[in-house]
Amino acid sequence: MSTVGFVFVRQVGAPRFEAFFNEILSGLEAVLVPAGTELLVQTVEDTAQELAVYHHWHTTGVVEAVVLKDIRDDDDRIHQLTELGLPFVLLADVTQTGEYAALRSDNAQAMRDSVAFFARRGHRVVARVSGPASLVHSQIRTEAGREEAARTELRITVAEGDYSTQSGYDATEELLALTPRPTAIVYDNDLMALGGLEAATQAGVAVPDDLSILAWDDSVACQLVVPTVSALSHDVQEMGEQLGQALLALTQDHRALSLQASQPVIVERESTAGPEAMPKDAADRALDTAG
Repeated sequence: MSTVGFVFVRQVGAPRFEAFFNEILSGLEAVLVPAGTELLVQTVEDTAQELAVYHHWHTTGVVEAVVLKDIRDDDDRIHQLTELGLPFVLLADVTQTGEYAALRSDNAQAMRDSVAFFARRGHRVVARVSGPASLVHSQIRTEAGREEAARTELRITVAEGDYSTQSGYDATEELLALTPRPTAIVYDNDLMALGGLEAATQAGVAVPDDLSILAWDDSVACQLVVPTVSALSHDVQEMGEQLGQALLALTQDHRALSLQASQPVIVERESTAGPEAMPKDAADRALDTAG
C-alpha cells in the first residue's frame, strides 16, 4: 500500500475545505483507492507549516508524492521539493507547468469567456473579485480580464479577496461604492460570490436587476441560495480523477504525466441578467469621463 499527500493551507474565515476541493478529493480517491494507494490530507496555517510537512513526509517516507496547488512566482515549494527529491504533481495554469507532472487549467480563456458573457448581455461597467494577487493564476485571470474588457470596450475594476465569504462581502461593498458602479461582478470562487450576494442585499442592490453575479466555481450552495448564482461549472470530479492518474503515473511508472483539464462552461441561473442600474448611454458617458 502506497501513500500520496495533499496539503491545504487553511483559509481565514472559510470552511475547512471549499466545495471545489472536496470534489477534487473525491475524484482523487476514486482513482487512488482501487489502485491500492492511500491519500493523506493535512491542513496547515501557512506556507511555512506546509513546507515543514513536506520535509517531515520526506524524512519519514510517509508519502511517495504530493499535489502542489496555488503556485506563486518563483515558488519556493517547487525548489524545495525538487531538492528533497519528493515527486509532485502541479495543479496549475497551463503557463506554469513546464515539464512537470501536472493537471493544467486554462485560466485566461475562462476569464475571457466570463467578461464576454457580460458584454453580450449589455454590461459596460464590470468588476472582478480576485483571489490573492500573489497567486500566478490570479494574475493570469486579471490580465486576461483586462484584455477582454479592452477588446469588448468595457470598463473593468479588480478588488482583491482571499477566497473567504467575508472577503467577498468586503470587496463587494468597496466596488458598490464606486462611480460608476459596476453592474456585473465575477468572483474567483463560490464563497466570495455568496459573500458578494449578501453585501448587495444588505446595500439594497437587487440581484440581478441592479447587479449580476457570476461565481468562478459552481457548488451546491450556488444552486440553493436565493437567487441562485450563475457559475463557471467545471467537472471537478474528473479533475480529481486526472490528478489521481498523474500521481499513479509518477509513483508507479516514474513518468511525468501532464493532463489538460476540460474547459469550464457558464451555467446561467437567476443571478445574471442585462444591466438595469445604469443604462448603456449613462455607462458610456461615465466611461468617456473616466477616460
